[in-house]
Amino acid sequence: MNNEKLLEYQMNFSKRHLSLFVILLLYTANSLIIGDNDGNTKYITIMVICIVLIVDMLLAYKKFFHKIAILRVVRCIEVFVSSLLISDYGKNNIGGIADCFAMLFYVLFVCETIFSIDVSDYGKRVRLAILCQLGLAISTITAPLFYEEDVISHLFNYSFLAVVSGLSTYAFASFYGNMQNYYFRYAMSKERLLDKAKDNSDKFNEIQNSVMLANEQLGIKKFEIEEAYRKINVANADIRIQNEFLNILVSTFDLKILIEKTTKLFSDHFGLSFCGLIFKDRSLRKKYSGSFENFMDSEERKQFYEFFLSYAFIHEHRNLGEYYVDNDISYEEFPYFERMGVSSIAVKTIEADNGPSCVFVMMSNTVHAFDDKNIVLDNIFGQIEVAARNLTMYYKMQEMSIKDALSGLYNRRYMNLYFQDNFYNAKVDGKISVGMVDIDYFKKINDKYGHLFGDIAIKTVAEQIGECAKAYDGVAFRYGGEEFVIVFRNMDTTQVHFIMEELRRKIKESPIKNDEHCVYANVSMGLSTYPDNTEDLHVLVDRADKAMYYSKQHGRDRLTIDGQYVEE
Repeated sequence: MNNEKLLEYQMNFSKRHLSLFVILLLYTANSLIIGDNDGNTKYITIMVICIVLIVDMLLAYKKFFHKIAILRVVRCIEVFVSSLLISDYGKNNIGGIADCFAMLFYVLFVCETIFSIDVSDYGKRVRLAILCQLGLAISTITAPLFYEEDVISHLFNYSFLAVVSGLSTYAFASFYGNMQNYYFRYAMSKERLLDKAKDNSDKFNEIQNSVMLANEQLGIKKFEIEEAYRKINVANADIRIQNEFLNILVSTFDLKILIEKTTKLFSDHFGLSFCGLIFKDRSLRKKYSGSFENFMDSEERKQFYEFFLSYAFIHEHRNLGEYYVDNDISYEEFPYFERMGVSSIAVKTIEADNGPSCVFVMMSNTVHAFDDKNIVLDNIFGQIEVAARNLTMYYKMQEMSIKDALSGLYNRRYMNLYFQDNFYNAKVDGKISVGMVDIDYFKKINDKYGHLFGDIAIKTVAEQIGECAKAYDGVAFRYGGEEFVIVFRNMDTTQVHFIMEELRRKIKESPIKNDEHCVYANVSMGLSTYPDNTEDLHVLVDRADKAMYYSKQHGRDRLTIDGQYVEE
C-alpha cells in the first residue's frame, strides 16, 4: 500500500475515534449520575484517554497527518500514554472499569500503529513489539516507588503483562506482515495478468498479419488454398464482428439503440440464446434490460442477480481486469440455468467512473461455445468497457451543456429546446402553466454586498425554485440574470397559484448569507396558463414575463396572474 493510501486510511481511523470519545463521555456522565464513584483514578484515566482522542481527532481533521513520519510518532505516543494508564492487575483483581478502558484503547492504538508501519520483515516486528512495551516497562521499573507492600508481586504482574503484550503485539504484527506480503504477491500476479493480456493482443496482431500474408500468397501456394481459406474465413469473421461492433459504437450515443444492435450482432455471430447488458440499478435494468425478463422467470432472475450483480463479483472481476467465462456450466452450482439449457456463459463486469454498475452477458446452449475465443472476447469486452466510459463522459458533457453552472437549473438554451420538443412540435393535451420569478432589487444586493454575494443569492433562490419544481413534477430553468421560469403540466391556475404563493413565502423567509452578511430577498412573480390565458403556446413565456413586470411595477413581492390585471 502506498503512503497516500495509508495516510488516508489512518485519518479515517482517527476520525472514527469520535464514536469512542462519545461512549467515554456517556459512561462518565452515567457514573456521575448514579453515583458510581470508586475514586478519582477512574476519572483521571478516562480524562487522559479523552484528551488523547481529542488531540488525535484534531490532528486528523486539521490534516496534520500529511507525512507518514508524523503519523507514526503520534501513534507511538498514543500507545505509550495508554500503556501508562494500565494499573497493576494484582492490586484489585481485574483492575476496575478504568483498567478495562485503558487496556482496550492500548490494544486499539497498538493495532493502528501496526497498520501504519511496514512489518513485512522479522526485525521490524521485534522492534515494534519492544517499543509498544515501553510504558509497561516504565511502570515495572517505578513499581517500588508507588507500592510499599507486595513489591515483588507488583513487579511480577507488570513484567508478566509486558511479556504477554509484547508476544501478542509480535503475533499480530506477524499476521499483518504476512498479509502485506500476500497482497504484494497479489499485485505482482495482477501485473502478470496484464502482461498476459498484452501478449494476447500481440498474438491477435500476429494473426492479422498472417491473414494478410496468406491473401498475398494464395495465387502461388494453390496446394495450401483449402487450409489457408479456412484460416482466412475464421480470422476475417472475427475481424468483421469487431469492426461491425466498432461501427455500432461510433454510430450513436443512444444507449437503447446500442444495446439492441449489439445484442443482435453478437447473438447472430456466436449463436447465443441470450445477449445483453444487465444493470445493477433496478430502474436502469427495467429501462434497458427488459428482454432478460422474458428469458428467465422471477425466481431465476433473482438468483442470477444475487450472484452476477453482487458487489463481490463485480468488484473482484473489475479489479482483476478479467471477464468471467464458464464453458461447461454445472446445474448443481447454477440451477437457474437448467430450464433454459444454458451451457456456456461469458460475463464482462463494467463499472465506469461515477457511472452505474452492470454486466454484459453472453449465454449459449452449446457446451464450450467460447473455447478458442479468448482473443476475440478480449477485444470485444475491451471495446465495451471503453464505450461505457465514453458514454458516461458523453452524458456528463450533455448534462453540462443544458445546465446553468451557477444555479444548477436548466439553462435558457435547453428551455427553448424543451418548449420546441414538448409544446411547439408536439400535440399538447391538458393545461400548461408558466411561472416567471424575478429577485427584487437584485442590483442593490450586488452593489451593496458584491457580486460574489449576488451569486450566493441566485444559488439560494434557485435551490428553492428547483425543490418546488421537483415536488410538483415541474421543470425549472434559469431564464437569465436573476430571472427564473417554472413549467407545470396538467394543473389549473388555482393549483399553480397556490404553489407559487407558497414558493414566494418560502423564498422570503429563507436567509441569504455568507460569513459576513445575512439578508432576506423578495421575489416578484408572474403566471400564465395555456389555454386559460392564451391558446398560443409561443407567447406563454412572454405573457408570464409581462405579468411578472406588472408585479414589479405595483409594489413587488407579489404574484400577478395573466388576465387578472389591466396594462397601463
